[in-house]
Amino acid sequence: MGKITEYLWWRSFNRDKDLIVRNKSVINYEDAKSISLVYNATSEQEHLDVLSFGRSLQQQGKLVRAIAYVGYRHLPHYCNPTLSWDFFTLKEVNWFKRPDSIHIREFLKVETDIMIYLDQDGLLPLEYIAGVARSKYKTGPYNEKFKDIFDLMIDIKEKVNVNDLIRQIVFYLKMINKKVDEIQQI
Repeated sequence: MGKITEYLWWRSFNRDKDLIVRNKSVINYEDAKSISLVYNATSEQEHLDVLSFGRSLQQQGKLVRAIAYVGYRHLPHYCNPTLSWDFFTLKEVNWFKRPDSIHIREFLKVETDIMIYLDQDGLLPLEYIAGVARSKYKTGPYNEKFKDIFDLMIDIKEKVNVNDLIRQIVFYLKMINKKVDEIQQI
C-alpha cells in the first residue's frame, strides 16, 4: 500500500471514528445479549470455524451479527449471506481501503454488547469496521495502533488459528466482571 493511500485511509478512519458515539461498558461474556463478529472469510476453513462459533453463541441465546471480508471480486460458494451474517468483497472496498455498501452501513448502525474482532492479518477494511463499530465493548488480538479503540486485546506473539484466538478471547471475556463470591471460589 502506498503512503498516499495509507494517509487517506487514516484520515478517513480518524474522522469517522471520532463521529461515532459509543456507550462504553465492561460486559461479561455471560451477561452479553448481543455479539458482533468481524473477520476475514477469504479462507473457507476460517469462515466455517467462525460460523460454528456464531452458531454456538446463538444456541446460548445470544443475538449474533457478523460481517466478513472476502478477498475476491465475487462471493465464493461457501459464503451465504443471511439477515444477521453479511459479507463484502473487493468490489465494496474503495481505492484507499475503506469499505462501503448498504450492508456494511447497516451493520455499523447496530449497537451490540460485545464486538469480537478476529482478523490477525491487519486488513484495513476490517480494521475500519472494527474501529467505527458501535459496540459497547470491543475485543480482539493485540494491535498497537488500536489500543485506544479496543477495550480488551489479547497479546498473541504469532498468528494462531482462529479457533485458538476465539478460545482465548472467550476465556478472558468470561473473567471480566465476575461477581465477588464467584472470584472467592476460584
